[in-house]
Amino acid sequence: MKVILGFTLFLNLLAAPATADILTTFPPSGFVTGSPGEEVGWGFSFTNESLTQSLSFSQSFLVNETNPLLGSYTDLIGPQGGPDNFSVDIGATWLEGFDPATQQGLGFFSIDPNAIAGSSDSGVIRVFYNFADSTPGSIDVPFTVTVTDSPEPGYGWIMLICCVSGAALRAVRKPLKPLT
Repeated sequence: MKVILGFTLFLNLLAAPATADILTTFPPSGFVTGSPGEEVGWGFSFTNESLTQSLSFSQSFLVNETNPLLGSYTDLIGPQGGPDNFSVDIGATWLEGFDPATQQGLGFFSIDPNAIAGSSDSGVIRVFYNFADSTPGSIDVPFTVTVTDSPEPGYGWIMLICCVSGAALRAVRKPLKPLT
């Protein structure tokens, strides 16, 4: 009887989805910095630890923000769902860096253009997923966004301004009369 009970317990454990809480953000601390008007974001690594089911990510959003007026969050993982037909296979690892051009990563934060240097927002990024049998789940990862000083203009811009200014001054300068 103990063998049958133990075997039944083992089958129930296999049928139940494992938690899928092995999600690591890049940077691992969740701490990012950026200038006013800049978009900063997070990459991630996720491993599906389920022994029986694939899963799909559905959305992510910010929870318990300390300063929601600092900017806005855009979900990137939800629209992708997963790397293989909108899912993450059993035992598979999905790894993406943050790339705003290709819309890859966990998500990004658009810092308000009028944000003051030194201000910050922190809280949790809540990431929702569904196993193949429609069992839902979520993972919480911490985040902090801190505003840095506005970037100094690059030397290329300074050189361009000097060249244009010099050309404009030459165009308006009167030619000298030749000496006779």
